[in-house]
Amino acid sequence: MTCTHCGKPLRRSQTRDNGRLKSCPNCSKQSPAREHVFHPADSFGASDKRVTDEHPDGVQSWCAACRTKQGPVTGVSCSAL
Repeated sequence: MTCTHCGKPLRRSQTRDNGRLKSCPNCSKQSPAREHVFHPADSFGASDKRVTDEHPDGVQSWCAACRTKQGPVTGVSCSAL
């Protein structure tokens, strides 16, 4: 499934605003508008187990609310950025 605004896959995290905003694949997939849903990047958390060449900081892919089963939550939609 792709974002109705940018056309990129909802299951892949996107970043905006020089990395200050990051989309949550779970929030995005659950979005009624079928758009990426962005949250502040520092609200995702990180783990040494998530370190890769593409993500050397080990940032989590889902937001903290979704990882703790309290999400999905609303955020900034792709079309609002």
